[in-house]
Amino acid sequence: MLPLSVLLQHSLLYGSVLSVLMSGVILVSLYLCPQIWVDDAPADIQRAVGPMSARDRQLKRLVGIPTLLAVLGILLHALLRLSALGNGAITFGDAALSTFLIIQVFNLVDLVLIDWLVLVTIRPLFLVVPGTEQLQGYRAYRFHFVAFLQGVVGSLIISLLIAGITVAIMALPHQFG
Repeated sequence: MLPLSVLLQHSLLYGSVLSVLMSGVILVSLYLCPQIWVDDAPADIQRAVGPMSARDRQLKRLVGIPTLLAVLGILLHALLRLSALGNGAITFGDAALSTFLIIQVFNLVDLVLIDWLVLVTIRPLFLVVPGTEQLQGYRAYRFHFVAFLQGVVGSLIISLLIAGITVAIMALPHQFG
């Protein structure tokens, strides 16, 4: 088991890296094609925009798949470095807590900086889907907070899963060696 201060410092570092990557992806994709984020918008905006076009679904996959792979790569690298900090060993608890904290740093950045500050408070017109400028969904602080809470629960489940897989894989050489 790693000292908590080491685990926190490590997790905050990788959470910051994840936050920079994801914030860039989100803001650039919102700028280039805000429609691909409509499924994550409040209900009034979703109704006004309507279903995503086939082109927008394709663009969402084009952005989403490499982004998912990059996120997994950051988490994998973080867990490998965490293992190195533990002299090649990592406990389930350390892996789960670190993964959870890394994701939560981004979840908090997403809520406070992207959702509340940029999308709700500043609300630059280039991030607004044309024809929806006056909708109340753009002032929905509570909507984004609920999404944040859902992200906490989802990332807890994902963190436990990733930690289990990590510890199982790291135990494999010991089974055969």
